[in-house]
Amino acid sequence: ADLEARLRTDDVVLLEGLTRPGVPVIEVAAPQAGKGWKTDAAALAAVVTSGPDAPARHRFHPDDIAAIGAFLEGYNGK
Repeated sequence: ADLEARLRTDDVVLLEGLTRPGVPVIEVAAPQAGKGWKTDAAALAAVVTSGPDAPARHRFHPDDIAAIGAFLEGYNGK
C-alpha cells in the first residue's frame, strides 16, 4: 500500500512472478520444449522471447531493447 501511494499514473513497476487480475503482464520467457506460457494470453500486454511462438499481439526479441522501451513508454492498456 505504501508503494502504491507513491506511484504516478505513468510509472512502470517491474515484478517477477507476481500476477494480479486486471494488471497488464509482459512475460519474458526463453523457449523451452514442453513449457507453456505462465500467463493467460488474454492478460498479456506483450511477450519477450527468442522463440517462434508467442500468444500476444506484441512480441519482442530480448535483444530489441529500443522497441521494448518504446512499447513501455507508449503503452496505455490497449
